[in-house]
Parts: sequence; C-alpha cells; structure tokens
Amino acid sequence: MALRGWSQNPAGAAVPAGGSAAIPSLAADSLAQWEGLPVRRISYEGVAVDRLRPIPDHLAQAIGTPLTRDFVKRSLRQLYSSGLFDTIQVTGAPEMDGVALVFAGTPRIFIGIVTVDGAKSGTVNTQLLRASQLASGTRFSQSRLAQALEQMRRTLAENGFHDSTIEPELKPHPEDQLEDIAFHVIGGPQARVGAVEVTGDPGMSADEFRRLAHLKPGARVEQDTGNRALAGVLKRYQRQNRLEAEIKLESQQYDAGTQKSSFRFAATGGPVVRVLVSGASMSAERVKRWTTTC
Repeated sequence: MALRGWSQNPAGAAVPAGGSAAIPSLAADSLAQWEGLPVRRISYEGVAVDRLRPIPDHLAQAIGTPLTRDFVKRSLRQLYSSGLFDTIQVTGAPEMDGVALVFAGTPRIFIGIVTVDGAKSGTVNTQLLRASQLASGTRFSQSRLAQALEQMRRTLAENGFHDSTIEPELKPHPEDQLEDIAFHVIGGPQARVGAVEVTGDPGMSADEFRRLAHLKPGARVEQDTGNRALAGVLKRYQRQNRLEAEIKLESQQYDAGTQKSSFRFAATGGPVVRVLVSGASMSAERVKRWTTTC
C-alpha cells in the first residue's frame, strides 16, 4: 500500500505532498515510521529511468542505505533539478525488512519539430515560423502556444492576410517528452492598397507622394510595404537636400468589406539645406553621404 511522502514543488523547496508549505518534522510524516530502515527498492514514475541517468546511480537516498528525511529531501531536489519534471513527490511502502520508495512526478514536455505550411509563399511560411518563437528543445506550454499563434496572426496581418486562420496540430511523443507542432495556414484574400492620406507639409502633391511611396492603387500589401513607402519618400527629400525632413506612418487600417488597407502619413519636407566645407577638399557626394548619416 503506497503511503504519503514528500514532494518537490516548482519553486525548488521540499514540501509535503499534500500541498502545505510547511515542512513537517520527520516524526509527523508518513515516511517517518520507516526512518532508519534500509531502502530495498527505488522506482520511478512519470519519466523513464533511462532519461534520468546518471542521477539514479548517484541518488542521495541509495538502495541499501537507511531511510532518512534528509536523504529523501536531497534526492527530490536532484531529480527535480534534471529539468524533466514539472512536479515530483515520493511515496513509500513496506518491503521485506525495509521500505520501497517510488519517486513519481508530472513529466515536463518540450517542443519537438515545429513546421508551418499553407501560407501564400515559402517566404511567408518562414516569417511565420520565426514569429512563433518556438525553438525545438525548449519547454512546451499551452500559454506559449497561444502566444505563438497571436504573434503569427500579427505577421499574417502585416503581410496583408487579415482573414486567414491558423490551425495548430499537436503530435505528442510521450516516450521522449516531446510535442511536435504543425501550424496549418488556411488562406484568405491578401489586402490591396487603398486610400493614401498625407498630413503636414510634404512639399509635393498627393499623387506624387503615392508614386514615390510605391503605393499603387490595388497593389498587394506586404510586410515591408510601409517601410518601403517611407524609404521611397525619404530618398526624394535627401536628393533635394531637405536634411530636416520628417516622415512617419501614422496608421494602416484594413477594411474587411473592400479588402483594402488605407495608409495615413505625416510628412514635412522642411527647408533645403546647403552644406559648405572650408579648409578641406571634399567631393559633393562625400559631403552628401556625411550629412545624411549624421
């Protein structure tokens, strides 16, 4: 008959298996009745003993040694420190002239192989895999899976796929404490460029701004669409020596009805700046590079 013993909680402190934070005296604990008797057998549940090696061969509470509370406490910590258990406890039962111990726990699950398929292109699949931040060999949890899905949905939206869905498929390998994760993307329409609004004093017409920003009406919205727009307009300002020009993307809104994304920018061209160099010989191109990187 298995009897109540000690356990190890995630914080690393030995606590009674019943859940109380106070550590009982050995005399009050159910294992105390066998204190000093030889340990005749030790077994493990929850994690295969082969995965625990070499810890079982160096356990503080060894087979043949007298049972003591201190040895059991140290053994629990040794096993928990392996990183293979989420929780662990020890129970005991009489055996021959001694006691048999069972170290049982909830195995910790780790991430195995992570794959993504079904997106518009291999590039987007790769972006989604990177966005998941799920590395093989790291700890698996439902909260991490939920966070990964949220980050992947955000990446899909950045690529213009606001109506796509992601379905995770889990394939457990309990013998290895691994969980393979396959993300299947169920496609939807890719957003197109809609209205483009510019506030401030851009120093150019709305049509010219749109052209320089590469925001052609009906063009596909991709992950770098916004940054490409900023770079295109900024390049024009630099060519005009408008070194104090400012431009930013204030908003990007998707309309599910039209399946288009509208963009609003704030831009100020600023004055034309002339840089004169005296006392040294410097080409105009070098001056331009220097002023635009300062």
